[in-house]
Amino acid sequence: MIISKCLVCRHAEDGIYIRCRKCGGMVLFEYTDLKWAVQRDLPSMWRYWRMLPPTEKRVTLGEGYTPIKKVGGVFVKNETVNPTRSYADRASSTIVSNLDSSSLKYVKDFALSLAYYLKSSNKPAKVYVDPKEADPQELIFLHNLGAEIIFSDALDPSVLNYDNPFVIEGLKTIAFEIVERGPKIDEIYVPAKTGLLALSIIKGLHEASESGMDLGSSYSVVAVRLESDKELPHGIRTVNVDPRDALKSLVDLARVGIRTELLSASAYSMAANSGSGLALLTGSSRIDVRLGGGRFSPIKSKVKRALERRGSATAYEVWEDIGTHSLRGIYKVMRTMEIEGVVKGEYVMRGRRKVKQYRLL
Repeated sequence: MIISKCLVCRHAEDGIYIRCRKCGGMVLFEYTDLKWAVQRDLPSMWRYWRMLPPTEKRVTLGEGYTPIKKVGGVFVKNETVNPTRSYADRASSTIVSNLDSSSLKYVKDFALSLAYYLKSSNKPAKVYVDPKEADPQELIFLHNLGAEIIFSDALDPSVLNYDNPFVIEGLKTIAFEIVERGPKIDEIYVPAKTGLLALSIIKGLHEASESGMDLGSSYSVVAVRLESDKELPHGIRTVNVDPRDALKSLVDLARVGIRTELLSASAYSMAANSGSGLALLTGSSRIDVRLGGGRFSPIKSKVKRALERRGSATAYEVWEDIGTHSLRGIYKVMRTMEIEGVVKGEYVMRGRRKVKQYRLL
């Protein structure tokens, strides 16, 4: 059973609700019979589906099950390998799997991720944008995804906000993955704007412990910010990073092929200084649906013929089959064909590796 409990007035009632029915505040879902359960052949966040809200449909693009590795001697959890390069994809998968709404308030990265997932379900997004908060380049990407953009800061109650319980349910799976793999760390350094990501990871760690997992040690979640004096809600532990240190870490990560946001680089900086921490790295969502030319461009025709011969294949296998064009170009074209609905990508396990296979629709 799931209980919806308000973070503002503490009102609780059985069932799933997006907002508190008493004060309109943000709610968290509490589970009365949670048990640790992992479907290990699923290489996505849905390997923990028994610890997520039940749904009759599952909209997934392979988000989650992201790598944990050492970079420069520092443990990192690399969320840039998600479909839109952002941890927001976890939230988008949970939302589209559980809710019918396609109207949302614009929040950077989250809006683009959710629009991408809605498009994969043939639901054009309707995005309400406060012009003072908009990233112009991101609005262009939203337009390319077929989203309807409405410039207004006055929202109807049916419009989905970022601070909703399904976002937290998706993001908490980051904590589940850390617990499952068990790196030897004391702190988890999380980039923080609103604190919602940190809150989600705290919830995930708590649920993992309550469901019977022995965490070995108690992980401390630390929200990392760039020189801000604003308090985060819910008593979340917060540290500020000098922008110069964050910029140095941004360059260091780029040198090893990890393109991340400055705020994520600040988390890496703190983890490096601590010597016993893990940094959560994420990138800005960037999707260009125009890559690869027209729907029937020569390179797309070659990809289509390769998949017709093979049935299903990874981008690397398609590149080997075609024998021309760069591997990077094949990846871009297949990503575009997936967005256009020509091919479908599905993640599978090959041994202990997570790989993405494509097939024609």
